[in-house]
Amino acid sequence: MYDLVTPLLNSVAGGPCAIHHGYWENDGRASWQQAADRLTDLVAERTVLDGGVRLLDVGCGTGQPALRVARDNAIQITGITVSQVQVAIAADCARERGLSHRVDFSCVDAMSLPYPDNAFDAAWAMQSLLEMSEPDRAIREILRVLKPGGILGVTEVVKREAGGGMPVSGDRWPTGLRICLAEQLLESLRAAGFEILDWEDVSSRTRYFMPQFAEELAAHQHGIADRYGLLSPLGRRGLRL
Repeated sequence: MYDLVTPLLNSVAGGPCAIHHGYWENDGRASWQQAADRLTDLVAERTVLDGGVRLLDVGCGTGQPALRVARDNAIQITGITVSQVQVAIAADCARERGLSHRVDFSCVDAMSLPYPDNAFDAAWAMQSLLEMSEPDRAIREILRVLKPGGILGVTEVVKREAGGGMPVSGDRWPTGLRICLAEQLLESLRAAGFEILDWEDVSSRTRYFMPQFAEELAAHQHGIADRYGLLSPLGRRGLRL
């Protein structure tokens, strides 16, 4: 799926882009790409990326968040994704920006990490855990490869209501993303052995993403149809959750 979707997203964005929601501080006036960069910055700040830190980026996409952070921090980042297309794009971007010595990308299954125990100082998973078939397994693997006291930063699209246990794989939003209650995700992290230091509902800051992204898709619908054979009109109504 990601090998097919990634070129589409990059075409809409005008180049490699961060594949996650954005964080708006100005009532939706920033573009969704600028807002995505702002969310990356917030996650980086909370992950505490001191010099020399080795970070695992779980579900790195085309590597834009990792490269943005590596540009301004003397850290080592390993980005993983299940898409060879994303790995190739990310590696090319790293070379073009002179960051290959700080960031590397690999095609790796987060539910079966090939790294030894205690290999990383920190990790983040930006809107990637709930796209996996076994999120709980991925969470346990991340804990295993983190050093004691290591920080994991997570962003996800979740529902607010309380509940227990991860949902079955058939529970999906219309966009295909897994439906999960906020407390379910927190409980999965706790059950794996993580301590929840802080969490925040930022939906009031991310709510502009879908309308903006839908408008971008609508503006590119003819090119999308030519490339992917999508005949139905793309617009805000079709993508609203």
